[in-house]
Amino acid sequence: MIRFGLFADAHYAQGKQYGSRYCDRSLDKLQLCLDALRAREVDFVVNLGDIIDGAHDEAVDLANLALVRQLLDRSGLAVHHVLGNHDIESMSKRRMRDALQPPSIPGLPPGAGAAVHDGAWYSFDAGDCRMIVLDANYRADGAAYDSGNYEWDDTIIPEIELEWLAGELPRAGSGTPTVPATAHTCIFVHQNLDDRPWEDGRDPHLVANCAPVRSVLESSERPVTVFQGHYHPGLYQSIGGVSYVTLRAMCEGETSEDNAWAVVTLDDAGVRVEGFGKQESYRLPRG
Repeated sequence: MIRFGLFADAHYAQGKQYGSRYCDRSLDKLQLCLDALRAREVDFVVNLGDIIDGAHDEAVDLANLALVRQLLDRSGLAVHHVLGNHDIESMSKRRMRDALQPPSIPGLPPGAGAAVHDGAWYSFDAGDCRMIVLDANYRADGAAYDSGNYEWDDTIIPEIELEWLAGELPRAGSGTPTVPATAHTCIFVHQNLDDRPWEDGRDPHLVANCAPVRSVLESSERPVTVFQGHYHPGLYQSIGGVSYVTLRAMCEGETSEDNAWAVVTLDDAGVRVEGFGKQESYRLPRG
């Protein structure tokens, strides 16, 4: 059995509130989330991106990140980070990753560590399950997001990353001692890979080449579940045998009751998503 925590779209920023986003309340919400996840003794935590609300000012963003980092460090939890579009409004991806880099945590088993990986997409194993972190922070022309050189709705998974993803998906019969052929695969990404109707046609939260990405995921002979953020109301869909769980944004709403995070359990029975605050709960088939 594997159990991990998830949160998305904290959008933390000191003294900032706009629309329904109470960015200045997210530090308190994140503390509640981390305390609860530590009490549940999760194996690791995944931040699904937009942990800060970018200010187009590196000094401001780094100050906000420093406060977030303090909470993460004190939690003692192994945290993996997905990069979101707001995270890199004032800095490069590498600068953002360096600012979030957690210290080494003694006693963590191999595969559950919190080390920053070289590159914003990477994979790691947890028990018999493969965990794959994707990076959709690229413009349609192939340029990487860097210090605000992008529009939030111009996003793709570049071909080189798509090819890497195809190679990372374990296949039936290709098991190893650490990743047997019966393992589940979890995909973590900020922007959205599913498809849904939108009032003006294409949903701007979607990765532009989400259809070929889905085709790669659907070609896997093992069960695949995608966890994503970005679309603040949250959503669940199943497309082509793949489950897509979009977490509700932590920043939405002013009070602690408006918080949102989840605990995910993978076992022989399937995938259980236990939502807290305004986050929905789901029970998904293993495949």
